[in-house]
Amino acid sequence: MATSLRHLFNAALKKSGVCRIRAEGSSMSPTINDGDLLELVAATPELLFPGQIILCEVNGKLITHRIVYETPIGYLTAGDSNIALDSPVLPKQIVGVVTSIVNKDGIKTALSASRNIFSKDSRKDKKRVREISIYLPDRYY
Repeated sequence: MATSLRHLFNAALKKSGVCRIRAEGSSMSPTINDGDLLELVAATPELLFPGQIILCEVNGKLITHRIVYETPIGYLTAGDSNIALDSPVLPKQIVGVVTSIVNKDGIKTALSASRNIFSKDSRKDKKRVREISIYLPDRYY
């Protein structure tokens, strides 16, 4: 029996607390671009709310999309550049929550794990770090 990608990531997250994965595709553009490096933490209920970017396993494939709505059975997600919503994602399909994005230029964008909306620029350890709030693209309002 083949081990699912979700189970492999869950084991890695349990062991180290953080996983990294390279993004492929353009469905999350401009937030996440092809080749960006994503850092993830385990998905806990308090981290799952509209605006968060999650990695989930759907039909054996890993997909990184934003939570748009919370429903009684799970979450509706969509890529930032997609018009349509995805099929509902069940909590058991969620692998992790994206906490930061490192683009091809090495600029790290830290995503807030809070429901609070804020934006600030900071510099740490001589690295270019930009901290931003979780947001929903205008088309979801």
